[in-house]
Amino acid sequence: MRSLMGRTLPEFSAALLPDKSVEEGLDILGECCRREVTFIERKGAKLYPEVIEILRKLSGKYSLYIVSNCEDGYIQAFLDYYNARSLFEGFLSFGDTHLDKDRNILYLIEKYGIDKSVYVGDTEKDRLCTRKAGLPFIHAAYGFGDVAECDEKIDSFAELPAKAERILG
Repeated sequence: MRSLMGRTLPEFSAALLPDKSVEEGLDILGECCRREVTFIERKGAKLYPEVIEILRKLSGKYSLYIVSNCEDGYIQAFLDYYNARSLFEGFLSFGDTHLDKDRNILYLIEKYGIDKSVYVGDTEKDRLCTRKAGLPFIHAAYGFGDVAECDEKIDSFAELPAKAERILG
């Protein structure tokens, strides 16, 4: 499962349910996602230390956005459980658009008129999509994957404000 983190639902389906048709696999995993969203709405998730506090600090200085390969509803459930929706200007997921992360990044940049940004991610796919979108990339090395290269690296979420400052000013 760890190697699939950051992938889209169709990619999960191909890897986990290769004997099923695309439609069958997506139906099965779609139900898993719906149950996961319901669980997060009720119980939340395990956060890295100081995440909410650091996001509050960052949102006081920068406009924050989320771009994820999750299904629709996941980001909303997560933000609502932690009363953190107000910390973000916007969010977009694969489940919303069925587009790759680079296209969703570019969509948010255009929609919100963002002139300078950085993407924080933990997988090689994050890095590739970020580069494709033309942005600097901060690797969250404590997450789910290794990357070929990055502009900055963080070994804990607490390091993010200083690294963002280096790139964004």
